[in-house]
Amino acid sequence: MSTDGWNDQKDIFLNGLDALIKGLKKPDLVQRAEFERAQGQYKRALDTINAKDGKIGKLNAQIAELKKCKDGAQVEAVTAKYSTSEQQFSKLQQQAQNALKRLERATRVTLYWDMMGEHYSAKGDDEWNEVETAKAENEVTIYQGEDACAVLNEENSRVATAKQALNELNDFLNNDKQREFVDDMTEKLQFPIKLSNKEFWRNFLINVG
Repeated sequence: MSTDGWNDQKDIFLNGLDALIKGLKKPDLVQRAEFERAQGQYKRALDTINAKDGKIGKLNAQIAELKKCKDGAQVEAVTAKYSTSEQQFSKLQQQAQNALKRLERATRVTLYWDMMGEHYSAKGDDEWNEVETAKAENEVTIYQGEDACAVLNEENSRVATAKQALNELNDFLNNDKQREFVDDMTEKLQFPIKLSNKEFWRNFLINVG
């Protein structure tokens, strides 16, 4: 329903309510339970109106700010301003998850270790075969030192996109403004809500072992 349409219906309801009540035949005795039921219905109707008014006002303010935006960064900032923490987290989590799904498994694991400032040293033939596959896709290179390890090829667009998405999610989780949201999630799920935790990856991103 459009804003104008909603306002018209709201005015009809509020302006017509008194006339409707006055036109009702008064009973000899109003049962208290009936009175309280009617009073409750009226209060719920007003609550609904106030909630819709608030939502419409918020949307109008958001639209006004979006019209002033000159680039994508400003649009993102306005969108975040009018989104809940849960909505922001869901969007960032989905972006990171989708980007990771486009990569080879060894590249995902390399990204996990990279987020902790470390390199991925594969163990055993199976893991090294996966690293070789990721190398063939130009997603990683192999550092041949004393301890051979996989290194991200950030010139690869898929890798760069995934790393940027992870960094944005990481910045959100470490933002002081989101501390209460993160603490609530931690208490509810009973594991650290951070990118250095494999259980977080398994539940919200992708399994890295």
